[in-house]
Amino acid sequence: MHCLAINLDNKLPDQRQDYPLSDIKFQVQRLDYPLSANTMLDQTGKNALVTGIANNRSIAWGIAQQLSKAGANIGVTYLPDEKGRMEKKVRDLTEPLTPSLFLPCNVQNDEQVQSTFDAVKDKWG
Repeated sequence: MHCLAINLDNKLPDQRQDYPLSDIKFQVQRLDYPLSANTMLDQTGKNALVTGIANNRSIAWGIAQQLSKAGANIGVTYLPDEKGRMEKKVRDLTEPLTPSLFLPCNVQNDEQVQSTFDAVKDKWG
């Protein structure tokens, strides 16, 4: 896989302006090196605690997937509710990532935050 870089009117990104569509000149340039998942991000041997996964549209879910693809050991927290629906939803969603930690963590509850920190320290050091 190769990457194409597109440069509008040879300007740097912070110098771009609004152009009428007819005035846009662009240059496509093939970069001479192949890109792979490991070129962009190699997290092999790293631990990553991902918070904020609520469903498959969560930004946190996308981050967890990419970290897992990059080789990271994933830990996940979820926002607990009285009926346990969020735990089941997040557990089912993240199961393919095989998280080594799966913890309840409501950041408005100091005891749960401390418990999360303690579990991370015990598991990952």
